[in-house]
Amino acid sequence: MIRQKIFFAAFLYGLVFESFGFLGGGFYLLPALVTAAIFNSLVFTWQSVNFIVSWISGVLILSLWSATLNNWNLFSYKFAAHIFIYFFILLVILYALDAKKEQS
Repeated sequence: MIRQKIFFAAFLYGLVFESFGFLGGGFYLLPALVTAAIFNSLVFTWQSVNFIVSWISGVLILSLWSATLNNWNLFSYKFAAHIFIYFFILLVILYALDAKKEQS
């Protein structure tokens, strides 16, 4: 079942970064929505496994997309840290919404 709160939160989070980001055209928005879809579709019993798998997939998606836009040149450590933190905060928000749903 699609949980609309998770996708709406990911959409707003990606939209905020998209509006303040250096690239347009969904650079932050689409990976955030894909990560939310992966988080929503995983059915592991432990939510921490869902969190870790979604985080790794989101980091890989945005890293590959960034590399393709940069003619396959590697990005800096600061940008890598930015990607890690971006998806960590996104998944903390999604995890909190998911845990809130399970409690009620």
